[in-house]
This record gives sequence, C-alpha cells and structure tokens, in this order.
Amino acid sequence: PDAAVLAQERRADPGRHAGLRGEERILVVEDEEMVRHMACRALEGFGYTVLEAGDAPAALELLESLEEPVDLVLCDIVMPGMSGPALGAPIAEAAPELPIVYMSGYPTQDVTRRRLVPEGAAFIQKPFRPEDLAAKVRAALDGSAAQR
Repeated sequence: PDAAVLAQERRADPGRHAGLRGEERILVVEDEEMVRHMACRALEGFGYTVLEAGDAPAALELLESLEEPVDLVLCDIVMPGMSGPALGAPIAEAAPELPIVYMSGYPTQDVTRRRLVPEGAAFIQKPFRPEDLAAKVRAALDGSAAQR
C-alpha cells in the first residue's frame, strides 16, 4: 500500500503501527527517484524526519554539511559511481554507532551469498511495504541505541 492507504489504515486503527513510529532523522540514499520518494514518504508517514540524496557523493556532502547528525542511513546497494557499501565504509569509520540499512532489488540470498553488504549489516529487499521498511528502520535504530 502507498502512504495514503497506510495513513488511512492508521486512522482506522491508530495503535496498529505505533511501535514502528519514530522521530529520528534518516538519510535516504537512492539513485532511482521514484523509489527514493516512496521510501521518504513512507518514513515520513511514520513520523521520521527524512533527508535525501540521489547518490553517494551527494550523501557524503550532505552528511558533512549537517549541523545535527542523522540517526540512520538507508542506502541502496547498487548505485552508479559509488556503491552503498563503499559509501557505508567512510560513514562507519566516522560514526561507528550510526546504523546503516541497505536495500536492493536483489534477493536476500544473493546479497548474502555474493557478500554485497558487510557481514551482519541490516538489509531490506525491494520492493517493500511501508510498514516493513519502518519495522526494519525501527529495529536498526533500537539495536543501535541498545549498543551504546
């Protein structure tokens, strides 16, 4: 369902997705504009503040320019120029506690078998439902908070 359907579902049963909501700041890095906008709208629908970048260099530039840090990065694995994991490396070095959730249209088994993301990294397969994305983000944020 799209964000409008999800919003209607929440009005009908406001507690249904309450555990998925958050107020954290998320950077979405995705080169496909339609996918990026869908992910941003979905996360905003769950209360998150969302920043977006169309590629890895723009994401790095944005991260360096922010006065307030982001709480999580949601990043596509395959992007032109610099892959998601290549972007994740300097982010992890500068802010090891910052959770990164990778996304891809590749099946989870392929991502794992081909080692497309760092071992143990959070991953969600596209396409995803808004509530599945929110659940993955919430789990990564809560896991990160528990490790601090």
